[in-house]
Amino acid sequence: MSPSLIRILAVDDEPDICALSKDFLEMSEAMEVETACSVSEARAALGQRHFDVIVSDYQMPEEDGIQFLKSLRAAGDRTPFILFTGKGREEVVIEALNAGADSYLQKDGKPTSVYTELEHHIRAGVQRYRAEDALIEREKYLRAILQTTVDGFWTLDAEGNLMDVNETYCRMSGYTRDELLRLCISDLDAVEERAETAARVNRIIENGSEIFETRHRRKNGSVFDVEVSVTHIVTDGDRLICFCRDITERKRAEATLADSFVTFKTVMDGLDSLVYVADMETYEILFINNYGGKIWGDIAGTICWKSLQADQNGPCQFCTNERLLDSDGNPAGILIWEFRNTITGRWFECHDSAIRWTDGRIVRIEIATDITERKRAEEALLESEKKYRLLVESAAEVILVAQDGMIRLVNPAAIAMTGLSEQELMSKPFPSFVHPDDRAMVVESYQRRLRGEAVPARYAFRLLAKDGSIKWVEIGAVVIEWEGRPATLNFLMDITERKRVEEALRGVNRKLNILSNVTRHDIINQLMALERNLTLLENRQSDHAFDEHLRKAEAAAKRISTMIRFTKEYQDIGVHSPLWQDVRVLIDTGMRHIMPGAIKVVNDVPAGIEMFADPLITKVFHNLINNSMRHGGNITTIRFSVEEVEGAHVIICEDDGVGISADMKEKLFTQGSGKDHGYGLFLSREILDITGITITEAGALGRGARFVITTPASGLRGPRTDGS
Repeated sequence: MSPSLIRILAVDDEPDICALSKDFLEMSEAMEVETACSVSEARAALGQRHFDVIVSDYQMPEEDGIQFLKSLRAAGDRTPFILFTGKGREEVVIEALNAGADSYLQKDGKPTSVYTELEHHIRAGVQRYRAEDALIEREKYLRAILQTTVDGFWTLDAEGNLMDVNETYCRMSGYTRDELLRLCISDLDAVEERAETAARVNRIIENGSEIFETRHRRKNGSVFDVEVSVTHIVTDGDRLICFCRDITERKRAEATLADSFVTFKTVMDGLDSLVYVADMETYEILFINNYGGKIWGDIAGTICWKSLQADQNGPCQFCTNERLLDSDGNPAGILIWEFRNTITGRWFECHDSAIRWTDGRIVRIEIATDITERKRAEEALLESEKKYRLLVESAAEVILVAQDGMIRLVNPAAIAMTGLSEQELMSKPFPSFVHPDDRAMVVESYQRRLRGEAVPARYAFRLLAKDGSIKWVEIGAVVIEWEGRPATLNFLMDITERKRVEEALRGVNRKLNILSNVTRHDIINQLMALERNLTLLENRQSDHAFDEHLRKAEAAAKRISTMIRFTKEYQDIGVHSPLWQDVRVLIDTGMRHIMPGAIKVVNDVPAGIEMFADPLITKVFHNLINNSMRHGGNITTIRFSVEEVEGAHVIICEDDGVGISADMKEKLFTQGSGKDHGYGLFLSREILDITGITITEAGALGRGARFVITTPASGLRGPRTDGS
């Protein structure tokens, strides 16, 4: 159906009139007529379809035209209604118009004239209705917008009274619409006095519009920040159209931003580096911190390439702006570079990045740290590296760096010793160059050293040369940092010849020991014979004048026997290589062949503590226990323990006997001193001294003996000694 087509419902109880009306009106292509011969038929038609106008007779049997009109208007139907009747009484016309009829027309007269007039009334009524309907719809549309907008809306008269308000502002203020319409704008403004508000209203009426910020007071007394946009219109008097936006969050954000900038400035001013911010298009310096101000002055607002560099006629060739943004113009991350400033002549490490500034634009921030001293140190380091490389390469000792089980650096001495090339040495794990019997020991020492555990300062092992020969080497190593990670710096000395000499000496010693054993055996046999003969002589001779001589001869024989036994023990010292031994087990072993009787021997040394010592170390603990039992007097307890003395861990042997006098302490460990000639403690000191261990006596006379065994820093390991 065309939008311009007018649909007409013609209601008349005379069918001929209905038909005549239809024929005349439909002579116009813009009209379509449907007829109804009663009000009930008309209502049925209205329930089924929409009509643009109703043309109704007045007098009808069921219900007259005015009653029909009233019922339609009561139901809210605004369809244009034309009373088309033969009754021309004035009271009918007045009643019809009062009931809401759009026009009144009499049927009397020539049909052509009557229906032409009727068509005119129809068109005028429909046009008016459609215009009003469009206006109503637009008002509904505008009101819907105003009610759903996130901004508050109200209208004021020239006195500042609220004439209309939307739901958004009701929610903002906490007032109902009815409450607000009883207020004036001065009741809501929490900043301006009434006179100020009245002056603002007059100014807006004069100028036409204004945008300003203020604060409004809610019904509960709290206030909130608003931005108000006001326009003056003249319609039925002066009216002010006002839109109000709650900017509380924006104000809070602005305050936060201001605080953030203060914090930013405080932090930046506290840095011992240049910090400046520059516009990426104009190169204007927007911010420079105190550090930069002290060197370059207060240059905020100037052009960076003019103020920060010398002799520049335009943007610096090394400017990083283009490198700070990606292809979409967004920040691309941090760019780190170094540059020597052309004004100060000092080196700076620059950290440049693009950031969003307080006003939303993207700017460059540069944090430049003075690294001049570092540069000088690097140059000195390079020079030092040249010297040390020359030293390493010319050293006769093998020098190598090991990391992650691989050799990272070797000097020419290593190549000469092994016959392997630098590439061959660095292409395999270093244990592959170690003799299989020594491999586990070398790897363990390497790993323990990296963990910070105590290991021998130097130890020997065998290397495999390229030609299949075996090289004895002695290694000393320290933990270093190599390319940012832990490694060991190793120094290897070729001791192959020394090992051959030592082996030869051990062979000679073995032969001498055999000779000594044979000779000692013969002397002991002769001594036994001498002692027996002296005994027989003592029993048989009757002259007591020789008793003293016999006793001296027997004592001399015993001393000779003791000396020979001492040589048996002393000849084995240093014959075998030192090794790690469990101290608690050594003490228990030293007690095996001693009958303590009522004396209690307490071993408080924790299990797992090991000492690097000669294999004869067990005799040391045997001698200490035996010495206390024989010379301690009425002792009840001998105790072994580990203590920390001046930062070092020591082994203590102490008893509760009579103790040792001061004059005796000085010669306690010398050969031949004390009772039984002092061979036991002298021998103990010699055994300990092989691996650098010392022994002293620190007891007090009358309170017992206290022997202190002190090892080198790397000679004791295990719980409570190396942190494990």
